Amino acid sequence: MRAGTALGACLGREQERLVLWLPVAFGAGVLAYFDRPVEPPWVWPAAAFAVLVALAWTTRRRATLPLVALVLALAAAGWGWAQLATWSVAPRMLDRDVGAVNVSGRIVDIEPRDGGRVRVVVERPALSTPETDPLPPRVRISLRSPEAMPSPGATLSASAVLQPPPPPLAPGAYDFQRQSYFDGIGAVGFVLGRAAIDDAGAGSPDTLVERARRAISASIGGALDGPEAGLAKALVVGERGEIADDDRAALRDAGLAHLLAISGLHIGIVAGFVFWGVRALLALVPALALHHPVKKWAAIAGIAAAFVYMLIAGTTPPTARAFLMVALALGAVLLDRNPISMRLVATAALGVMLLAPAAVLGPSFQLSFAAVVALIAGFEWVEARRALIAGLGRPRGGGPRARPLVYLAATLYSTLVATLATAPFALFHFQQVALYGIVANLVAIPLMAFWIMPFLALGCLAAAVGLGELGFVPAGWGIALLRTVSTAIADAPGAVLRAPAAEAWTLALFAGGGLWLCLWRSRLRWLGAVPAVAGLVALLAAAPPAVFVAGSGRAYGLVAGSALYVPSLRRDRFDTEGWARLAGLDPAVSLRRLDAAADDGVPASCDAFGCVFAVAGRSVALAATRDALDDDCRLADLVVQLFPGGRACATGTPTIRYVDLAVDGAHSIALDGDGGLAVDSVGARRGHRPWVATNR
Repeated sequence: MRAGTALGACLGREQERLVLWLPVAFGAGVLAYFDRPVEPPWVWPAAAFAVLVALAWTTRRRATLPLVALVLALAAAGWGWAQLATWSVAPRMLDRDVGAVNVSGRIVDIEPRDGGRVRVVVERPALSTPETDPLPPRVRISLRSPEAMPSPGATLSASAVLQPPPPPLAPGAYDFQRQSYFDGIGAVGFVLGRAAIDDAGAGSPDTLVERARRAISASIGGALDGPEAGLAKALVVGERGEIADDDRAALRDAGLAHLLAISGLHIGIVAGFVFWGVRALLALVPALALHHPVKKWAAIAGIAAAFVYMLIAGTTPPTARAFLMVALALGAVLLDRNPISMRLVATAALGVMLLAPAAVLGPSFQLSFAAVVALIAGFEWVEARRALIAGLGRPRGGGPRARPLVYLAATLYSTLVATLATAPFALFHFQQVALYGIVANLVAIPLMAFWIMPFLALGCLAAAVGLGELGFVPAGWGIALLRTVSTAIADAPGAVLRAPAAEAWTLALFAGGGLWLCLWRSRLRWLGAVPAVAGLVALLAAAPPAVFVAGSGRAYGLVAGSALYVPSLRRDRFDTEGWARLAGLDPAVSLRRLDAAADDGVPASCDAFGCVFAVAGRSVALAATRDALDDDCRLADLVVQLFPGGRACATGTPTIRYVDLAVDGAHSIALDGDGGLAVDSVGARRGHRPWVATNR
């Protein structure tokens, strides 16, 4: 009875926080929809929502039942909204390779890549192959060394090889095909030879923003050289294709990869820079400062600056989400409300899910909101214990002198909180965590906030009159220092912790516990520590599959000890490097040739007829020819056929046929709980959903 009374008292003190769980319930419904293996009937969420709302209304005088019914109704609404959004996109996606076809259409997006290559998105393409009717709404194709950079709105005509967007490279891996579906891209490919580009339509009004982006990118290229130019373009216009691989790896291993994604940090810096700058200038005029709401005027200027930056950086889901959060924060200033609160974050999260439900699945959404929620909860906790730091914040006889120390303490604390909150998400999505990220961010974030971003903003303004060097050159000095810091930290011993890919339920367990810790304020919150710690332990305890096999049958790999062994380091590198990452291994160290594996004690035997892998006392045979099939069926515990036209083993040995690889995509083989071999596939994980091109 006492426990129930105490729980009721805690819930009573949390009345004002109950609203924060509404977007959580909505998001849970979105995730439940995407987790289904088949497309569910639309009547399920509609009927559930109607029944639950009616139940909440009829039991409104009770204590907890209406609240539970309302939460479940919001989950049903999230399910239905995600399903509606999926149906509203419904792009035509190629279900097979169409080979070389003539493609013509209007260029709507341009992304420069390394080596002079350019990747473009062509809208409403016309294809020479009638079998592809109805046509994909957009196709993404790569051009090799164009004679001149295409302009937005230009018309492209070329002979190109097109194929469906690629499926995941392993069960549970990132789903490129699903992302392409929601981006409206129904095919990908590359141009054969030279492309003909007509700039006649490049001046249309709807391409003015893209032309401005190109002009700023060209101004950065004229002011800076080499790696600094590539990083500056990524920070201003969102072009990450020119970033050197070494810089990309160094930033990732130093825990600074978030700086490459234009998000709340970048847009917040720009909006804050404009807000405080405009407010300071207006404060210099006493007639304005004393008689007019200059703070609100500055907030409007900050929102406008954030909106312009979003357009220049490209209105991608992360930048749109960041703009929404910054606009809500400055909007709170206009309404004389607290600009940083948990309710603001909840409103922003709900707004993002309404605009793009599929964003909930991506690491960008999860990492950004995990960091913001943890930071607000962390500073709420500090605020509740302000007496503990009052002596530091307001020392006797010397307040101003202590401000740098307060700033350093706040930066260290916020970096620690954000790192701890986002590390499990990084581990789940990228299979690695930068252990020295706190140190790197202590240097990088002030450098970004007070040097790089302000000078980049100045360069953009000055570029309008041809003086972009005034801002871009000093920004390049800061970027060079950022590169030095990231390289030094990434090269330090033990800089990166790697772990195999884990199941989704482990992250859900951690996220649920983390939300419970952050959204409540009473002692009730500490109950969330149990699932959060359990989820983190499960993430770290994940084991990789023993064998990977590509859907094409051309590539396969064995995880043995601390290495991934593959038949070739050059062929199918995208698959093999991705498998090494999913196994929590370093491709630069672990990729080896299998023909030398036996000499190193690796349990593998390979010849011209295929390979036999020993997995914890079980044998897996990969038959490359028909001649090897009968022997493999007789001797192995599991057979994988790598050649077309094969048949199941007559001996009854479990067999993954070539047709299974073609239909269900990449397979993985792991040990189950009983010591047997468990087979998983991309097709089994994804099921029959609208974005699965082979099932449409």
